This record gives sequence, structure tokens and C-alpha cells, in this order.
Amino acid sequence: MRMRLTRAALAAAALAAVALAAPAAAQNCVDYAMQVQVVGREPTPAVALVDLVVVGTHVYAAGFMEAGLEILDIADPVQPTVVATTGDPSGSSPAWSIAVDGGLACVGGDTALYVFDVADSAAPVLLGVAPLDAVAWSVEARGGVAWVMASGDSLLVFDLGEPTAPARIGALGGVPVASNGFGDTSVLAGDRLFVVGDAGVTIVDVATPSAPTVAGVVPMVAYGAAGVAVAGDLLYAVTRWNATLHIVDVAVPGAPLVLADLVLPRSGETVVVDGGRVYVAGCCGVEIIDVTTPSAPVYLGNVLIAPDTYGAAASDGFLYLATLSGLRVCDLTYPDAAAAPAVVPLPRAARDLAAAPGLIYVADLSSGLRILDAASPDGPAEVGAYADGSYAVGVAARGSLVYVADSTRGLDVVDVRDPAVPQRIGNLQLGGGAVSVVAVGDLAYVTTPQMNLTVVDVSIPAAPAVVGTLGAGLSGGAVAVAGDLAFVVGGAGGLRIVDVADPAAPALVGSIVPGTFLRDVAVAGGIAYAADMAGLYVLDVHDPVAPEVLAFRPTEGIGEAVAVVEDRVCLVTLDDVIVFDVADPGNPIPIGALRISSGGRDVLVGDRIHVATSLGLESAPLQCTDSVASTIGGGGEPSAEVPPVTFALDVRPNPFNPRAEIGFALDRPEAVRVTIHDLRGRLVRVVADGRLAAGPHRLIWDGRDASGRAAGAGVYMVHLATARSVLSRKLTLLR
Repeated sequence: MRMRLTRAALAAAALAAVALAAPAAAQNCVDYAMQVQVVGREPTPAVALVDLVVVGTHVYAAGFMEAGLEILDIADPVQPTVVATTGDPSGSSPAWSIAVDGGLACVGGDTALYVFDVADSAAPVLLGVAPLDAVAWSVEARGGVAWVMASGDSLLVFDLGEPTAPARIGALGGVPVASNGFGDTSVLAGDRLFVVGDAGVTIVDVATPSAPTVAGVVPMVAYGAAGVAVAGDLLYAVTRWNATLHIVDVAVPGAPLVLADLVLPRSGETVVVDGGRVYVAGCCGVEIIDVTTPSAPVYLGNVLIAPDTYGAAASDGFLYLATLSGLRVCDLTYPDAAAAPAVVPLPRAARDLAAAPGLIYVADLSSGLRILDAASPDGPAEVGAYADGSYAVGVAARGSLVYVADSTRGLDVVDVRDPAVPQRIGNLQLGGGAVSVVAVGDLAYVTTPQMNLTVVDVSIPAAPAVVGTLGAGLSGGAVAVAGDLAFVVGGAGGLRIVDVADPAAPALVGSIVPGTFLRDVAVAGGIAYAADMAGLYVLDVHDPVAPEVLAFRPTEGIGEAVAVVEDRVCLVTLDDVIVFDVADPGNPIPIGALRISSGGRDVLVGDRIHVATSLGLESAPLQCTDSVASTIGGGGEPSAEVPPVTFALDVRPNPFNPRAEIGFALDRPEAVRVTIHDLRGRLVRVVADGRLAAGPHRLIWDGRDASGRAAGAGVYMVHLATARSVLSRKLTLLR
């Protein structure tokens, strides 16, 4: 959002914002933690990964541009650590694929098959090299044998009995291999090898390793396959060009039977089957499909993974992804995705949002100001518009007036007493136009492309007048106002804190450059939350002269806008909305994410989460809490509390050491059992087991097991069970 009011400012000027009116149905909420989400990543990735396998507590990955083998310790999946990187064995050949057989790792490269001794994962040793006259697009290994799917439509078989000199013992021509070099281009299942090709999937019988034979073909001539996975007699293949998941019964390899074809919103490169879910990863994240009934797959949603993903594997409740920015780890405890938001299409691309009772105002670029009814039981619906040649990039609302930041003519003042027929009643020309606006009392704060913060007197709506200007030094800045301070961000200049106690003489009092490119800021309770290209920054601004960074959380997408609602922060990226728990500002915890269509620009949190995107306005339920209060933008006076959500389960702090507080609310007296389990489901500790009264409850887990011994560092699950329902939360113990 380009400018935003805070709770402190609204307390001083109650008319500056009003909570959105909401229909009863809008009181519903969603727990965004109960879905697949990214929980771990390489801290400082040095290698672009294109393939991986998981063995025990280690990931073995093939590095592309830097080539070679990378080994990561995933004993704690939330904090994967690199334990070894071999680099390019040949000095020039990129690695394309990897397989692990016991203590050996086989890496397929441009010109050779490389065999490493990985018995000591921290010190891999190159044992042998099998030169090739083709590219090893994919490799599989088992029982001392390696199968290499090579360019030129060849399947090559190597004996690894003497790993220092791998010997070719067999070959099979006429096996088309996908020439993309990425993704799961093969999978070994029992005595069958499934090979992805540009024309489909070839099924090879490898019962006799030295004499492989073609057992069948699953044709996909029109589009070709990109990735494949096999579970039992079912094959799951994704085609790149038409983004389709094909589910095929291959019980009889010579007569494959197509059970279903499901068109996906985005294409994929790699496929993983885990339980009753299929995960298709590629250029735009992970698509999640319910395949409980293989003949009737159901698309569930998408989780954003910013860098391109080319290899994937599931193990012990986690999904490991090989991306061009290193390893990503997704938690599969809840193997679903949040439902897609409702979309209200608008003529252009929604850029900024503001609200009044029951209404949402949208700055929609060349289509001007759009006005939506937020109280409609069927969701927001457009009721009016004002264009008049404007190019709206920012919007603020106060009472019956809306202030529009126009990139060509400055500040427009629009009368919206009749939302169906808005009328412009005033204008202030600003050289170069305006970038954003926020209104507090009789003042509007406007930023301009000339890097200025301009304070405008709007007490006479028909004649707005400049009362003060400061060169904030930030191009395209966004602003939050809290009391007598304005917080201005924009670009690489960081955050500027401006004293606006005297509107005629705004004065710079402090500054900080915490990130690469700040896009937005919201302030609440002396804490500033800034959306950066790389993620979320949390800043302590109690002393405006010397602001300091409290925390930084990287995100998959580019941060565009931020809003604060009590102890929750919503960060908008170009592709999703990430919900953070900021009860402890120094340790913001990502709860979950909502995937949006594209081009996220602003977020408004009221009765629902409203997001300005390139398609228009997208709306989704709030994050569930013990009680939910509605505010406008980055702050505001809370509306009436929503009644407690039964079984709302919360863990704080998270991660923790040595104690975690488990909070929940009951709407009636009943028997409750609260337990801690490890990721294999084994009981670690019973925290509570008995009848509890209605109302809020807080329990403590001291990080110890039933015998009083300190539990090991890692990820655990807390389960809250009653006769009516069961809820679970993930918590991480640090040591």
C-alpha cells in the first residue's frame, strides 16, 4: 500500500478510518497454518539445484551451473545445513541428475557419469568416472547397477561393483529421453524403469539389468512429458506445454489405461506422490492435487516457490525441492492449500485500497477510482466509478471524501456521498503527479515522484493547499503516519522518519537502510513493518532518532505491501499473501500463505483480507485467532470482537527454547487431551488430560518428555483433542 494509517494516528483522529461492515458469513476465518508451506531453506545457497534424492537425514543434490554434488543435513528440516559440496568434477560439465545406492552417489553430467563415495556424508570422495559421448539427462541406481538415460535416445547400464571403474554392461536404443535436462525424467519402480520422453513415457523392463527391454509406452505425442512418478500400478505424469496431469494405470505395461487427465493452472517439471496427494512443482510453485480417487483427481491449490523447481522428493512428512536458488523444504503435515480467493475483475490493475463503512475504494490506474460494496452477501461488488481521465495510483478515505493520488495531475478530492455517482470537487496540481496519499484529520500526506513528502490542508475540500514539503529522498515512496511522525519508504533509500508535529515544517529526525528495496511500511505500537523485495523487515522505532532492525524474514516472492492487525501481519508479494504471527516482534513467525492470481500490490484487512492484484480485487477469509478484530490498513481502532473460535490453537513463542505456551479457547466445558508428538507420530508428552472449563486456557510445555528428559531440537506436533474435534500445530524446539 502506498500510504497507510496506524492505530495511534486513528486514535487521535477517529474519523480517519472506519471498520468495514461485514455480513454474518464474513465472520468465518481460515487457519492458514493448516496447509502446505515453506518451512526451511538453505541459509546461503551457493549452488543451483536441478535434482535431488533423500536418504535418511540427508539430501543429495545435483548442482547445475556450478555442477557437482551437494549434500545437506536435514535432521532438522526447518534448518537444513550444507555439509559438503564437491563442485564440478570435470571443471566444465554441469550436473543434471543424481541417484544414491547405499554408500555411492551417481551424478550424471554433460560428458560422464561420476561415482562418489558418500559413506561419510561430510567428506564425499570421487571414486570413478564413466566417460559418455552423450548427456546423462537422468540416472537411477539400485543394487550395484546404474541406469543412465542419455541424449540420443539411449538407455545405458553400468555395473558399480567396482566403483572406481564403472563398466557398461548393457544398453537399449530407441528410448526417447526428454531433452529438457530438468525434472524427474525417470523413475525406478520394482523391475520397471519409467523414462520421460518428448513423446510420452517409455516403460522398460529391467529385471535383467544387462538386457533391458521395452515393455510399453504411454503416448503423449502432442505435448510430451516433463516429470513422472509411480505409486503401485499408477503412473502420474505431467506435460509441460499444456500443463496437464495424466493418471495412468500401468498394471499391464503393454496396455496402459488412462484414468484421468487434469488441466492445471500452471505447468510443472517434477512430480511427487505422497499419501493421497500429488505435488507438481515447476516454475511457479507447487500444485497440489487430491488423488484419493485416481479416476477423479481434485485440484486443491498452489503454494508459491519463487525460484524454478526441477527436482523433488517427499520424506517423513516433508517435501524437499531442488530449485535454482538452493533447497526448499515444505511441511506436509496438512497436505492441502488455502482455497483460491474470490475475484472481482476490474478494468485495469488494482494498485491501492482504502475503506469506509461497507465500501472499498480501489485505485485502478487509467480506469480511475472504483467503488465496491463490501457488505454484499455474495462478496464485494462494484457500485460506482470515477475516471475523468485520471490515472489513479493511490487512494485514501475520510468520511464522505476520497483522496486519489493521480500520477499525472496530483491530488483529486472526490465526493462519495452517493457511491454510485462520485464527483470530483477539488484538485491540487503537483508537478510530476502524486504517488500515494493518506488522510489524517484535515491533512493529507502525499508523496511524489520528485522524492517529496507533501503535507496538504484539505479542510476546504474544493481548495486543497500545500502547507509543508520535505524532500524525503525516496522515489515512489509509501507512508505510514503514527501520531506526530510520518514513516516514509521507497526504493533503496530505506526508511525515513519525519516529524510532522508542525505540518508547515516537516523535519527529518531519523533514518535506516535495512534492506535492498523497501516498498511499503505499516507502524503499530512503536514497531514498523516494512515490505522489502527480499521479505519482511521488523524495525523498532520507539526512538525515531535511532531506529533499529529487530528481525528479517525472507520470502519466496517480492514484498509489495504490508498491513498489521493486532499480532498478525499480512505481507503481500506479487504472487501471495503471507500471514505472520508478530506477538513477539523480534521473532515474526510465518503462519501460512494465500496464493493470489498475480501482481499483488496492496492489502486491506477488515472483515476479510482484500488484495489489490492485476486482475482486480481478490478477497479471502481472515486468519483464525482466539478473537479477531477488524482494522483498516496498517492499523486503526478495532471493531467489535468476533466471538472466540472454538479450539483456536496457538503456540508461542515458536520456535521456542526452553518453554512454549499452548493457548486455546473452549466455548463449553468438556474433556480435553493435549499431547506432544514427534514427526513420526510417537508420543513425547501429555500436557493435559481432563475436563476444562469454558473460556481461554494457557498450558506450558517445558521441552521435556514424559521421563523429564530434555527433548532433542527439532519439529514437534501439539495435538488438542476433544470429543468433537482435533486440532494440531507444528512447533520447533531450539537447543
